[in-house]
This record gives sequence, structure tokens and C-alpha cells, in this order.
Amino acid sequence: MNKEERDKEERIVFEEFRNSLNKCKNFVEAQLLVKRELPSVNAPGRQYYSNLIFFLNTFHTHGSASKDELILYRDYIIRLHKTGQLKPGEGQRIIDKLNKDIEENSY
Repeated sequence: MNKEERDKEERIVFEEFRNSLNKCKNFVEAQLLVKRELPSVNAPGRQYYSNLIFFLNTFHTHGSASKDELILYRDYIIRLHKTGQLKPGEGQRIIDKLNKDIEENSY
């Protein structure tokens, strides 16, 4: 697969990843998403899922996460926060950190 084909495949996989994460309404659904859809090693999109695993385990972003990934994480946390699924104050703290990371990733 040449670079152009790989880039196209990455874009397709990212859109599938985006759509799947946007459907997650709770922490368990996000964990199941990773278990169900994690691409094999070296497959296009593997990094998106690896970065999400890191985020779900730590609520910190991995340095290789793109701005688009950070926005997805923020939107996911906003959904959890709005439905009271996070400890009081924790949701807003994570959202604020993600907003800062997004701003820093806007170069």
C-alpha cells in the first residue's frame, strides 16, 4: 500500500472511529468500543484506539493524539459530565484540561 492509499485508509478509519465514539454514552460503551474495533498492529487507525485506551485509563491525553482526537475526547467527557457519570468537579476539570490541550495542539 502506498502513502496515498494508506492516508485514505487512515481517513476512512478515523471517520468510523469518530462515529463509534460519538455513539458512546458511558464509560463501559467506550471500553467495549476499543475491545470490539481495535485494529491489528500496524493496521490503519490502530493509533486512534491506542490513544483512546490511554485516555480512558488515565483521563490524560497521549502526546501523539491529534487535535481531532482531543475534540472527540472532550465531547465524550461532556456527555458523561452532563449525565452525572463523573465525580463532582472531575468532569469540568477534565474538560478544561482537554480544552487547553486542544488549544496547544492548534498550530
